[in-house]
Amino acid sequence: MGAADTPENRAKALDLMPEIVADLFNGNTAHNKRNVEHYTRVFLKMREREGIKLPTLQKYNAIATKIVSKFGRVPIADLKSSEVRDYFSNLLDRRCAKTVADYLTVLRGIFQEAIYDEAVTFNLANVVRLPKEKKVEPEPFSANETAMLLEHSEGWLKSLIALLAYTGIRTGEAIALKWADVNLDTKEIRVRETRSRGEDGDTKTESSDRTIPIFSPLEPYLRDQFMRTGLKGRYVFLSNAGEAWYNTGEINQKYWRPLLKRLGLKERRLYELRHTYATNMLDSGKYPVGLISGWLGHNDYSMIFKRYAKRIKGEQKQFDRTFDFTMGSAEKVGNSQKMDRKNKTALQS
Repeated sequence: MGAADTPENRAKALDLMPEIVADLFNGNTAHNKRNVEHYTRVFLKMREREGIKLPTLQKYNAIATKIVSKFGRVPIADLKSSEVRDYFSNLLDRRCAKTVADYLTVLRGIFQEAIYDEAVTFNLANVVRLPKEKKVEPEPFSANETAMLLEHSEGWLKSLIALLAYTGIRTGEAIALKWADVNLDTKEIRVRETRSRGEDGDTKTESSDRTIPIFSPLEPYLRDQFMRTGLKGRYVFLSNAGEAWYNTGEINQKYWRPLLKRLGLKERRLYELRHTYATNMLDSGKYPVGLISGWLGHNDYSMIFKRYAKRIKGEQKQFDRTFDFTMGSAEKVGNSQKMDRKNKTALQS
């Protein structure tokens, strides 16, 4: 116990003996009296050691803070399934299903660390059942709407809208973009980073690290933006304070949404300009799906087919309706029939 061996302390130990024996009998050893906050710290430390991407780690930290504020002092072995279900039920009233799923991921990780420690034997995250997330269809801007956005915006916002609409890069990638990665001579942009909560980090996936073309309509907007920030620092886009943007939240709230309202356009995320780019590329029928998928930074073709299948005109071109898989084509069938007749004539003669 760490106390001095005195008659008084021996008497205290004898008083505590029944409680100690009961704890041992019930499996309540020291490690499973550790609380939720302890295993939350372990969870975050392990994720950091694993080298997960900075934006994900930041998100986990923010969620962990909320969980600790609710359950932090509770010994993890004492947390009840009813308490967990009630917590997530209330979350669903205030948050979207995707966000609540992130909370569940963190809680599951916290309990997994406790299981590794043998502090608990069951992961309480498994008692939570989330509703199936509704599929959100892309809401791209039409050509006329995109023209309106460019015509009625000004300065850096006009350049940002043009960049998103003509490259399809993610909003976090746009505010992380450096002039060193924009080559107006070769007409290429290298996408290497994303930005969230004031920090630059690696892009979403390995395939998100990519090089994309600068189409001719975008070039004047980039040259115009260079006059604003090209000599001021590394970033293509700077806030009014002359610093890199903390995240895209302020842009959405202060500049993007007011612009949509002023133009009488349906409120949509700034991110929808990425979908605008994707649908325009697909609608043109000029570019292979694989090339577009690479420009968007997708891992494989499945994402582009899943989101934009109805718009892939390049896959709906005129096709040969006379094709016969047993022969190869109608032409081969015709040749085969001619050969059969020729052979039959030869045999008869």
